[in-house]
Amino acid sequence: MSYAVKTELPHRDRTLFHEAPYFPSDPRDPTLPLVGEAFRIMLSRSVEVLRDYLVPVTHSYDELRRAILVEQLLSILASRVDVRRPDDVRQYLLKHPDMMGLVHSACDRARGRLQPQTQLLLGLYRDPEIDDEYLTLYVRQSHYEENVLQVIDHLNRESATEKAGKSGWLVISTDFRSPE
Repeated sequence: MSYAVKTELPHRDRTLFHEAPYFPSDPRDPTLPLVGEAFRIMLSRSVEVLRDYLVPVTHSYDELRRAILVEQLLSILASRVDVRRPDDVRQYLLKHPDMMGLVHSACDRARGRLQPQTQLLLGLYRDPEIDDEYLTLYVRQSHYEENVLQVIDHLNRESATEKAGKSGWLVISTDFRSPE
C-alpha cells in the first residue's frame, strides 16, 4: 500500500514541511513508498499528523486516478440516484473502471425517461447461488406507470451496445417496491 497527499500540506511548526530533507516512504513503515516525489514530506515530531493529510492508495497513480474518477462519478450521481451500500458500488467500479461511462449514461437516460418522482437506486447484486455480482439500477415508483416495464426494457436495449466488451455488467430493473 502507498500513500498520496489528499489535502494541501500546511506549514506548521515542527510538524510537516514541503522542503527537503524528505522521506520517500512512510516513516512508520519504510517499505511503503509515498506516491510521487512532488510530495516532499518531512516529519519532525508527530507521525500521527499524517492521518489528516494522507490517504492510502493501493499501488499506482493509475489506481489513484481511477479512485478519483469513481468518487467523482458517485458525487455526480448523488443528486439523481440513491446509491445503496456505496462502498460495494465503489469497489465494483474500481474493479471494472470501464463501467463508469455506462453507469453514468444509463442513469442519465433512466432519469430522463421516467417520472421525476421515480426513485433510482443503484446497488451491487450478489448472486447467492453462484459467485457472480453486478450492478443493478432499480426503478421504484409510488404508483407504477402502466408502461414502466417497457421503458425499463427499452433502457436495457439502449445500454446493450455500451455493455458490449465491458468487464462488468449493469442491469436496469424494478423490484416493484415503493420508494424509500
